[in-house]
This record gives sequence, structure tokens and C-alpha cells, in this order.
Amino acid sequence: RSSDLIMNEHQQEVNDTDGCRYDAYLCYSSKDFEWVQNALLKHLDSQYCERNRFNVCFEERDFIPGEDHIINIRDAIWNSKKTICIVTKHFLRDGWCVEAFNYAQSRYYSELKDVLIMVVVGALSQYQMLKFKPIQAFVQRRQFLRWPEDLQDIDWFLDRLSQKIIKEQLAEKKALELSMESNSMELSNIATIS
Repeated sequence: RSSDLIMNEHQQEVNDTDGCRYDAYLCYSSKDFEWVQNALLKHLDSQYCERNRFNVCFEERDFIPGEDHIINIRDAIWNSKKTICIVTKHFLRDGWCVEAFNYAQSRYYSELKDVLIMVVVGALSQYQMLKFKPIQAFVQRRQFLRWPEDLQDIDWFLDRLSQKIIKEQLAEKKALELSMESNSMELSNIATIS
């Protein structure tokens, strides 16, 4: 696929430079922009409020006009420490959003770092999310956040999301491989002793 080629070329460029331009790329359906702006951007992005600590990339402000949309998505993902996908019914119906999720998940697998955060908003069932292969793979292996229904839990949620943006983690696969190597070394040592 041409999108895979674009991704591989860009991955090599970004891997050469360790720094990221953004703390997070916020991926959502354009139909959800007003909600995202009020619920998340006003509380996270430093250009919305000085007390906010994150430099967030989002389409309406940071995508380059006239640039191919898939190139903008790729650049946003690879120039951000994390990608936060706001999964709603609109997100699942938006081909660009699902493709962006796919890209972010590819980065997750290639870097073996926890670079993808999934936030589910609204009354989406597990079944609805499992219809989409990339999301299905993520949901079956990783935890995701769910936007709180109770307004008094929003500050707690935003704090938790902020911690996930900051936190650097190895992907589970890498951690599992390291754990298995450690266990096999212990087993071989036991076998040698007896």
C-alpha cells in the first residue's frame, strides 16, 4: 500500500531525530470538534490557557492547508509523543479517523512504546468497537479510557489522561518478551544447578 510506504519513509526520518514537536496529537471526527474543544482542548492545550501544560496537535489549527490529508495525519502522529484517539460513533464512521488509528497503532508496534491512547466517548458498546479490525486488536490487548458520565469525575479523568500523556511505557509485547527472557534465564540456572 502507498500509505505503508509513506509511513516507512517518514518513520526513518523521525527516528533519526529524537524530539517531538507536540506532546500529543488529538485525533477525532470533525463532527465532534465542538465537544473536543470544550471538553479537552480547553483543559489540555497550552494555547487555550496558560495553565495548561501540553502542546497539542489538532487538525483545525495544525494541519497544513493544501497538503495531502494522509500526509498531515502521518506527520501529526510521528511528530507527537502520543496520539489520543477520541472514539465516538462519528469516529467509527470516519475513514480518516480509522486510518489515523491504524497509523498510530503501527507506530505503537514499530517502536514498542505506548504511544496510543484511546478514549471512548458516549454510549459505544464493546461490540460496536470490535467491528473495526485495528480497534479490535487494540481493545483486546490494551486498556482504554472511557469519558466519565458523572460531571464530578471529569477533573479526575483529565488528570488521568494527563498522566498517560506524560508516562513513557514499553509496549506490553516488549515487556512480556523481557519478562520471558528473564524467566527462561532463571529456569536454565535452576536446571544447571540440579
